[in-house]
Amino acid sequence: LTLLSKLENKQFNNPTEINLTELITQHLNYFSDFIENKQITISTDFSQKIIIQMNESLAEILIDNLLKNAIQHNINSGKIVISTNNNVLTISNSGTAPKESTEKYFERFHSQTPNQSLGLGLSIVKKIAEYYSYSVTYNYQKEAHQINVDFNQKIKTT
Repeated sequence: LTLLSKLENKQFNNPTEINLTELITQHLNYFSDFIENKQITISTDFSQKIIIQMNESLAEILIDNLLKNAIQHNINSGKIVISTNNNVLTISNSGTAPKESTEKYFERFHSQTPNQSLGLGLSIVKKIAEYYSYSVTYNYQKEAHQINVDFNQKIKTT
């Protein structure tokens, strides 16, 4: 909650250049035990290297929350597909169809699994994205949950 308050009050400065694909690869290693425990298959397609200007801590929190969400809401022997293309990061994970309006997923304290989560992860993702004028969208199609973070507002590509 403190983090959300600081974001709302614009208290994060010191943006640095972040290589998003390197950060994702690094954080996938952090979650390797959880991924192996659920026997999740990871597939990546980093067809475009995305470099963003962002506070390093916020970038790490953004990626951590997206990966945690994809792992936690996945099924055993499921899959996660991560791709970068056209300045958009897409993280898709297998899972059961939503039972309620997906608009609530980005609200504070909303959780599909209240016994496992406080329901802050995606609300933090959305606030970080808004802080930098990026957009975050969610959709469910072909038995997969998909979150897209569009970095087209402030982006450098190589």
